[in-house]
Amino acid sequence: MDSDASPFLSSTALKTTTLVVSLLAATLAADTVPVRYRDSTARGFLTLRSMDGRLLATGEQTQVTRANVITKRLTFRFSDGSLDDETTVFTDAASLRLMTYRHVQTGPSFSHPLDFTIDATTGRVVCRDLSAGRDQVEDTTMDLPADLSNGLTTNIVQNARLAALPLTVSYLAATPKPRLVHLVISSAGLEPLLAGGAAHQARHYVIDVHIGGLEGILASAVRKQMPRSHLWMSTGVPTFLRAEAPLAVDGPMWRIDLASPIPQAN
Repeated sequence: MDSDASPFLSSTALKTTTLVVSLLAATLAADTVPVRYRDSTARGFLTLRSMDGRLLATGEQTQVTRANVITKRLTFRFSDGSLDDETTVFTDAASLRLMTYRHVQTGPSFSHPLDFTIDATTGRVVCRDLSAGRDQVEDTTMDLPADLSNGLTTNIVQNARLAALPLTVSYLAATPKPRLVHLVISSAGLEPLLAGGAAHQARHYVIDVHIGGLEGILASAVRKQMPRSHLWMSTGVPTFLRAEAPLAVDGPMWRIDLASPIPQAN
């Protein structure tokens, strides 16, 4: 190490770092999303595959609406016995607003099985480590932003106007000590789509994770950012078509597609 090197930032370096952090914070100012399409009671079926096309799990999403409160549950059951179970309760009055969220992951498909809950109305966050032989619980109260997007990414994209993109929303990552990050949602343009032999178009969205503060700047500098996710929605009335994303913070990229129920003959 250079004997003249100071263990502290120089005045110029400190000013530069402060300026970059300030600019990053301004760029990533979070956005609430006005509701354009009200949600209703629904049920759908999904498949989860590896990026090379191998079927990993079958999925189901149910949604129940009572007044302005929607309860959405997305479950994937894996062939190896693993389970990914996500329940999101939110309101869709003037804007989307998370109320409660719970995400349970168990089984060999997840390197860090967990039970992660958020009560956005009180700020209480509980992350329980479900690894074998461990009983570690992080139970804390946080100042949670109004635009928290856990469980709501598809709903946010569905309601976002193209003119408002790129759109930045907050997300609480289920790390051992939960931390707030930003999701930056952008449009990657239109792509051709075939449905029943008829030609259509899908809009491709990309979702980048930005870690705030100095840690985020350093992570970007050494290219250790979390992977970019992808989402495809129908044009016109936007509805989900496909996603490519990790289901866990440290998980691999997986592909989620719609599945069509096929009646079985008696």
